[in-house]
Amino acid sequence: MVKGVANGGGYDKDSASVAAAVRKEQPRTGNPDPMKIDAQAAFYAAARLDGGKRWDVAVRDAGFSVFQAV
Repeated sequence: MVKGVANGGGYDKDSASVAAAVRKEQPRTGNPDPMKIDAQAAFYAAARLDGGKRWDVAVRDAGFSVFQAV
């Protein structure tokens, strides 16, 4: 598990925290299934974005489902 933190005010701290956490996370290796590797890379690329789009919207736009985030 990786922790992302965003400080300050006046912006979307949730998305900034998710982007910070994903930037710290290293892709898993040793997974022989190329479909899972591609999905992981797509998720990381979408969640890493921190430019005005909420993190859950960016991840949904990449084809993932977001049911709940705490």
